[in-house]
Amino acid sequence: MTICNDIRTRIAIGESADLEVLDHLVGCSDCTEYAAQNTLIDSHLASITRFVAPPALTVALLAIAADHAVTPSPRRQPWWASLLAFAIGVVAMVSTILIAAQLVVLFAGPYGFGLYASNVVAVPSLLYAWMVTVLPVSAAAFATLSSVRVQLIGILMIALGWFAYSNNKSRTRMRNRD
Repeated sequence: MTICNDIRTRIAIGESADLEVLDHLVGCSDCTEYAAQNTLIDSHLASITRFVAPPALTVALLAIAADHAVTPSPRRQPWWASLLAFAIGVVAMVSTILIAAQLVVLFAGPYGFGLYASNVVAVPSLLYAWMVTVLPVSAAAFATLSSVRVQLIGILMIALGWFAYSNNKSRTRMRNRD
C-alpha cells in the first residue's frame, strides 16, 4: 500500500509519464483508475478560466510578508558569561587539587608521603601569609572575603545553575528551530 501511495502522489504532482509510475500502472488496477480520474479532473480544470492576480497585489503581499518576516539572529553569549564559566572552572580545578592533596595526606601518611602532601596542602596558607606581608591591605580584603565566603559560594552556585539553565535553554531552542 505504501508503494501505491507513493505512485498516487507522483501522479498527483504530474509525474504520470515516469517509467516507474507506468510500470506500476501496468500491474495495479487501483492506481490505473486513480490516474484516469486524475486525468479527467485535470481536463475539466484546464477549461476553467484562471484568475491572474494583478502585479500590484503580488508586490503588496510580498511587502507585507517581508515586514513580518523573522530573521533569526545568532545569539552570542555575553563576555561576562564566558569569564564566569572560566572562573568557575578555575575554582573547581583548584578545589579538586586541594581535596586530592588532603586525601593524600590522610591516606599516605603511614607510607612516608604525608610530609610532601601536607606541604602541598599548606600552599594556600603560605600564599596568604606572603600576600599579607607584601600587601598589608590584602589582610583586610581576605578577612572580608572570609567573612562572606558562604554568600560567595551561594552566589557562585546560583550563577553556575543559571549558566547551565540558559545554555540548555539555548540548545533546546536551536534544536527546535532545526
